[in-house]
Amino acid sequence: MFDIQGRCHCGNIRVAIHLTRSPESYSPRACDCGFCLKHAAAYVSDPEGTVEFDVRDSLQVGRYKQGSQTAEFLFCKGCGVLVGVVYPSREGTFAAINSRIVEDARFGPETAVSPQKLSAGEKVKRWEEVWFSKVAMPALRD
Repeated sequence: MFDIQGRCHCGNIRVAIHLTRSPESYSPRACDCGFCLKHAAAYVSDPEGTVEFDVRDSLQVGRYKQGSQTAEFLFCKGCGVLVGVVYPSREGTFAAINSRIVEDARFGPETAVSPQKLSAGEKVKRWEEVWFSKVAMPALRD
């Protein structure tokens, strides 16, 4: 496992990421929807890896749904940084992390993606295939 860390600017939301390969072998997905473009987000995930969220103040964690209204984007209300996106399902929670929050790791070149061209069902299928499936987020539960 390759262990890397990420956080929002103020440190309220911290993320421990455990990848099965070196970070350089991942190509963050730069979504071309208006929301992700405004945040300059490029997501990284590993379906065999794990991600653990640690939050100091859960009241300062914002959730935003857009597009198909299926997944929740997580951001810090304190500093405004988009940390990642989660999809809670009956099978568990799936997540992708904004690669821009990761410290001291270099990823491969970004790949442009257009998920808005997919139906809601196609998006869910893709998320379940490529996003982290081992997600710990105890401080973020409603």
